[in-house]
Amino acid sequence: MVALVGFFKDEDSSVRWSAARTIGNQSTLSDATIAALVELFKDEKSYVRRSATRAIGSQSTLPDATMAALVELFKDKDSDVRESAARAIGMQSTLSDATMAALVELFKDKDSSVRRSAAIALGKQSTLSDATVAALVELFKDEDSSVQWSAANALGKQSTLSDATMVALVELFKHEDSNVRSSAARAIGNESALSDKILDALGISIQPETHAQSALYIPPIGSSSHNMLSEEKGGEVFAAMQNVA
Repeated sequence: MVALVGFFKDEDSSVRWSAARTIGNQSTLSDATIAALVELFKDEKSYVRRSATRAIGSQSTLPDATMAALVELFKDKDSDVRESAARAIGMQSTLSDATMAALVELFKDKDSSVRRSAAIALGKQSTLSDATVAALVELFKDEDSSVQWSAANALGKQSTLSDATMVALVELFKHEDSNVRSSAARAIGNESALSDKILDALGISIQPETHAQSALYIPPIGSSSHNMLSEEKGGEVFAAMQNVA
């Protein structure tokens, strides 16, 4: 490992890139190796910076200083580097409020792959602030459907969402992209309970028009079979949405 780190100073950028990439295959890196990779964030070649970022992204736990260095890469002129930095941060099980706020700022990035990676990174957090949830809902309007899908999917770990957020998810059931629709259904299915307002919205949005679509039907409010969407029913909704063309 020490020998590989020594190649980080090689005058040939392809050697530096290769060394970082090789180190990235290790499941556990020493603090010294991580620090050396962070130094490569300053490399003049963007593909070397990207390789170093991806290598660090293989680590499940990173020190605060490294996290701060990754956040700094959100300002990198190369969109692939910004995307890799967001992806690396997303591998961490717990993020600070400051880091999550920095990820939300990436929602404004001109590159859709960066916006998508930022949303995915936030989606791995079990608890998101109201402001972060609201920012994710705004991404439902993104021009790129993969960003919309990622934003909806990011809400899937939240056990309690506001009615406004749930209504926005229900609206996604009308989306032309099946990945977006299924992500919205999954997020709704993960909720422990739904208000009458949302059950009503679901009944309107997926009321069957034909016998073939009857699997999508959710009994209306007041039905003896529903006053709460169970986990099982949430799964049925998701499965049904998967079959919508």
